[in-house]
Amino acid sequence: MIQKVIATAAKSDLVTFEEMLFAQGTIGTKEEFIKVYGEQPLGKFIRSILGLEVQAAKLAFAEILNNQTLNSVQIRFMDTIINFLNVKGIIEPSMLFETPFIDINSNGVAGLFEDQIASKIISLIETINHNAEAA
Repeated sequence: MIQKVIATAAKSDLVTFEEMLFAQGTIGTKEEFIKVYGEQPLGKFIRSILGLEVQAAKLAFAEILNNQTLNSVQIRFMDTIINFLNVKGIIEPSMLFETPFIDINSNGVAGLFEDQIASKIISLIETINHNAEAA
């Protein structure tokens, strides 16, 4: 419940920020922004610049990190996800089957985790991405 209240407040803040950003006209119009950066929610754009805090990423994956016995390769894979989120802010789930993730295991997430855990990782990533878009 509290996360929903925080998300609503954050969304309201972003709407206000977006209005202020484009109302001044200093950086151009919203249309010019879209032309350069594409149509995307402001929250996702900001997340792509700032990334996701490491602690927030670890908290998002806490259920997996704390409730599973992971081997060193699985830990490295999870660290790679967290570091990627810290730098890029989002991960498309399909990327878990591409470099740098297949550098750890050629089958990506599916090669390291049981189906249930792999599905949970993908679901958490989708939630993280959605939070950036919805913010």
